[in-house]
Amino acid sequence: MDAAVAGQQSRRRIRPPEPLVTAAAPPTPAAFRCPISLEVMRSPVSLPTGATYDRASIQRWLDSGHRTCPATRLPLASTDLVPNLLLRRLIHLHAATLPPSPSPEQVLSQLAAADGEPAAAEKAVRSLAAKIAPEKGKRAAGRAPTRASTR
Repeated sequence: MDAAVAGQQSRRRIRPPEPLVTAAAPPTPAAFRCPISLEVMRSPVSLPTGATYDRASIQRWLDSGHRTCPATRLPLASTDLVPNLLLRRLIHLHAATLPPSPSPEQVLSQLAAADGEPAAAEKAVRSLAAKIAPEKGKRAAGRAPTRASTR
């Protein structure tokens, strides 16, 4: 009987060790996101009301004829945009703490190595999406593709 048990144990496949779980990247502080676009600001600027926005987003707001602060709804005495250099520096420091994202070439090689494994291919595609549009990739990661997005 002991020989039968030993034979069964020797036929079992030995699983490779699970990959180590890497520490998650620190979350992006809400203050680093533009209240209009919800994207991480590239060029933060402040209005006279004290609210800070990404330059491109607030410029579109102003160019469309608005003369109020989007956050406070107060009329703007001036549409002068003042660069928020401290916030820009903090955003750059935070970005430097994030792990590097893979290059598109690395993702394509992962796809090739997936060899028909849907989970591995999906991981590679999500990685590429995060490289192309980091914030949008995170939001889309939890959603299943819709019929319109698969066309």
